[in-house]
Amino acid sequence: MRNRSWWADPWRTHAIGRSLGWGLAAGFTLPTAVIMVLYATGAIDLTRSTASATSVAATALTAAVLTPVIEETLARYLLRLIEHLAGTWTALGVTAVLFGAGHVAMAAANDTLPDALLYALPARRPVSCSPAPTSSPEQCGCRLRCTPAGTWRPTHCSARTSSAPTG
Repeated sequence: MRNRSWWADPWRTHAIGRSLGWGLAAGFTLPTAVIMVLYATGAIDLTRSTASATSVAATALTAAVLTPVIEETLARYLLRLIEHLAGTWTALGVTAVLFGAGHVAMAAANDTLPDALLYALPARRPVSCSPAPTSSPEQCGCRLRCTPAGTWRPTHCSARTSSAPTG
């Protein structure tokens, strides 16, 4: 029988298992602590979903596990590729800009670009807006969104409401 203990040596000599455990614990604990602080200060709300448990679990798995793994893998690949071509500092700068641009672009898909930039910066959002106003004729077909100033603004207006202000 062949000796196959070579694969276990790095785990023993470098304590990779212990490092992996601490990394997983920190990766779970830090976001959980941030979300708990945001919830305790009233910055976010938790509401009960009307979707099926399977749908909620699939969405949570995608959002919490698959998306960050793919994003991290792609970012590391780009970092190593650019580092090999242009050096470490250039690679760090380029991948940081690409990472930021990707996240601002995703936020801009739901909001206007200035709002996306505002939300990308560390700023305190209002705890809540006053109750939403009733829809006036010029706001039909639009959704109202709470702005950082604590006011309501129509957004995502449909094409049939050309008189509605767009956000």
